[in-house]
Amino acid sequence: MRLPITMLTAGLFLTACGGDGSGPGQEATQLAFTVQPGTGTAGQPLSPPIQVSVQDASANVVAGATHAITVSLQPASGGASVGGTATVNAVSGVATFSDLTVSTAGTNFTLKASAAGLTDATSTPFDVLSAPGVATTIEKLPGAGETATVGTSVEPRPSVKVIDRLGDPVANVGVTFSVGSGGGSVDGSEQTTDASGLATVGQWTLGTTAGSNTLLADSPGLEGVVFTAEGTPGPAAVMAINLGDGQQASRSSPVAEPPSVLVEDNLGNPVAGVTVTFAVASGGGSVTDPVQTTGENGAAFVGGWTLGPSVGVNTLTASADGLVGSPVTFTATAVDFRSSATIEVRNNYFRSLQNGTGGNPGLFGNYARDTVAVGGTVTWEWVGQGHNVTAAFGSTSSGTHDAPHSYSLTFNTPGTFTYRCTIHSQLVADLISGMAGIIEVR
Repeated sequence: MRLPITMLTAGLFLTACGGDGSGPGQEATQLAFTVQPGTGTAGQPLSPPIQVSVQDASANVVAGATHAITVSLQPASGGASVGGTATVNAVSGVATFSDLTVSTAGTNFTLKASAAGLTDATSTPFDVLSAPGVATTIEKLPGAGETATVGTSVEPRPSVKVIDRLGDPVANVGVTFSVGSGGGSVDGSEQTTDASGLATVGQWTLGTTAGSNTLLADSPGLEGVVFTAEGTPGPAAVMAINLGDGQQASRSSPVAEPPSVLVEDNLGNPVAGVTVTFAVASGGGSVTDPVQTTGENGAAFVGGWTLGPSVGVNTLTASADGLVGSPVTFTATAVDFRSSATIEVRNNYFRSLQNGTGGNPGLFGNYARDTVAVGGTVTWEWVGQGHNVTAAFGSTSSGTHDAPHSYSLTFNTPGTFTYRCTIHSQLVADLISGMAGIIEVR
């Protein structure tokens, strides 16, 4: 009886161990990467070969497992794909992927391993580099021209170098040059790199407006580079009146705005550094600082122009050698402006007794307006209660008063002077709503 019992016991033990290829007491539940992917090269087998094992719930390899295991690329985007043998049967619980490749360079790829009835596994992230000889970078070569006259070509011409990830030049790569900001044009925009990886634009012509111009060089799949060149004005060609023509001023008094001219090249760009000479042509007046030089905006201003002693037209010329339009002529009229003006300070508005302007408080620009000669005196007479006369853009003030009260100022400098009652007006930038007035001194 002993022998049969012993044989029966052994048979029961074998049955308990199972017949599915697993070790004693093991059940395959999951996959795991036991050899992770390292940094690879596009199109070449990943090294070392990736291994995926079949494991039980305690992360032990199930030695007898022969599952078919498939790996796929995550993310499967940007045109990248897995090549080689992507499905391998496990041997002794381990599947080895010896010829697995990734088609395209990229970063932070992962692999997913899957098999029927088992929990998937995900590898650690890995990068794939471009293969040697595959273009990865466009470099901007130094030495390209950084300035040129507007409307002319840039010399030396911009060039780029295309290299692979090892820094070696790559030939036969198409490069496109295109205009960015500033206008202008490109000839020979489509170029191909030579054996040294170099490509040079045929010709880059700047736009007609002075300032910054840009040129972009790029190639499909590569990050482009930008060249910058400053377009400078051409030679001075034309002079014209800028400001200060057609003014009026009192006899023997300066005009309020010093006349100025504008000097430009033949494309309309302002030209700096041009000498301009101002001179009285008629009327018997005088100028101060008659020789001026144009600034960056192309303008030159006479120091001052005082009209002659007689009522009538005065003229001033401005000249510069070799310029179209030179000399230009300014006209101003000498008149007898009044030497005084009286303004009533009414309830919530000012009223000119010279011409009746003023009123409708609360409206922008509805001011009392007066004109006096240089050296003239303006008097404000209070009719209303609780008002003041204060310089809109200064500190001069009469103080707040009730009627009857008067306040006078003498104006010895030509120009425009704005005043208001600070209690009954509001200053918004250079505009005033409410109680305000303007005095022109000529």
